[in-house]
Order: sequence, then structure tokens, then C-alpha cells
Amino acid sequence: KLIKVIQGEILDFVVDLRFDSPDYLSVKFYHLTDGTSTDLYVPKGFAHGFITFRDNTIIQYLVDASYSPENEGCLYWKDLPMIKKTIEDYISEFDEDEIIISDKDKSTYNMPELSPLVGELVGELIKKYPNNVS
Repeated sequence: KLIKVIQGEILDFVVDLRFDSPDYLSVKFYHLTDGTSTDLYVPKGFAHGFITFRDNTIIQYLVDASYSPENEGCLYWKDLPMIKKTIEDYISEFDEDEIIISDKDKSTYNMPELSPLVGELVGELIKKYPNNVS
């Protein structure tokens, strides 16, 4: 997945979901804005999410396969404390009750219950659907 901010500003976070990786569940953060030539590449085996800092932010994705909702997964952002802490560092008056979250993301998995299985599942999905998991 290649990500570019066309309009606005985001904090993008990338989570390593490769179960056999020494960096499993580590989180990296990238501050992206319009008007810069910076694109973000998210390789297979990694999850990514973002929070916008400006209204009407537009993000462009370039992916290597067609959208496949049956092969898609989602992690709940609060289950990775580093994400919340970094957002609070960027937004001094951060109020999580004011965040608008898509319906799809509201119905996400609960990380503490699934963390032992997430890496194995992602690994199996990558093997089974190498062109559909990003």
C-alpha cells in the first residue's frame, strides 16, 4: 500500500503483524501533510491506520490488489497504548470521545483477546492470499 496525503494532515501508524518478526506488534508513526512529496509505503504483513488533524483531509491509496473485504481485518487503536500516547503527544487537548470512527472500525476485533492469534492468522492469510493482503 502506498499512501499520500492530497489535502490535509494525518498521523499515520503502521503495526508489524508478522508473528515471526522480532518487531511483532511494534508501532511506527509518520506525520504526513499535503504539499510535501512524502509518500508512505506499507508492506504486506503490516497494518496501518491514521488520525486526521484537519477537516476534509483527503488520502490517496495505491494498492497491489483489488479490494477484498472478506480478507480484511482490523485492530482497535486503543488496544495498542503507544498509538494513544503518540496521538496525545501531537494533540495537547486530545479527547477520545470526540474522535469520529467509521462503523467498520467500531466493529473491530479486541486485541487483548486475539493477540496470540493475530500473527498466525495474518501469516496464514498472506500465504493463502498473497495478492489480497496488504
